[in-house]
Amino acid sequence: MKTGHAATQQRRVRPLSCPSCRGTLRYDLVETLLSTNRGYQFPRIGMLWCARCEQTLSVELPEYPPECSCDAHLETDLADHAAIPCKLQLVSVIFESCARCGQVREVYLNH
Repeated sequence: MKTGHAATQQRRVRPLSCPSCRGTLRYDLVETLLSTNRGYQFPRIGMLWCARCEQTLSVELPEYPPECSCDAHLETDLADHAAIPCKLQLVSVIFESCARCGQVREVYLNH
C-alpha cells in the first residue's frame, strides 16, 4: 500500500468554482472591523468568495504571528458584516483572540 506525504494529505484544496452556483471565485485580502472587550481591532483576513452569489467560502489569516506569552484564555468575537464585501452573507466570520493582549490567533466561518 502506497501512502502520500503527510503534508499533502492535510492541505486544504481550494475549489475552482462556487459549489452552489458554479460562479467565479475571488481571493481578496480584507481589513475587518472587530469589536472586543479591549476595544476595536482591524485584523486582515484572506477571503475566498463567489462573485456571482456573493457568499464567502473560506477565510484565513494571511500570516500567523508568533503566539503571545500571556497564558490567558481565548475569546471569540464576530467580525462586523460591513467589512465583508458579500451582500447576501449567510455565514459569520469568527475570530479567536487572546483575552489579555487581544492577539488574533484564528479566524473561521460559522455556517
